[in-house]
Amino acid sequence: KVLYERGCRRAYEKRFELAIPDFEESYKLVKGLMNTGDSGSASQPDASTIALDLYDEYPKLLEWAGMGKHLRYDLDGASDCYEKCSDLDPTNAEIMVKRA
Repeated sequence: KVLYERGCRRAYEKRFELAIPDFEESYKLVKGLMNTGDSGSASQPDASTIALDLYDEYPKLLEWAGMGKHLRYDLDGASDCYEKCSDLDPTNAEIMVKRA
């Protein structure tokens, strides 16, 4: 979540060359945690706890990660991110346009 928030701050400051790697790294970490399904300990939360913590921001994280992939010509990866984002936030008009 820290990487996502730092990416948002950098995007707000229009420092996109620094923001996109933060979003992509945050996406990889969350995706890895969701795929492993490890149960957490008291000091280390499990994947479902992290997903719930990021639930509100997760569609935006997917959108930013997709944009980073899109700008690097990874169109299949961008499309995957945009589709997941669209599933979570079907009223997001920007994602509908990006998917077209």
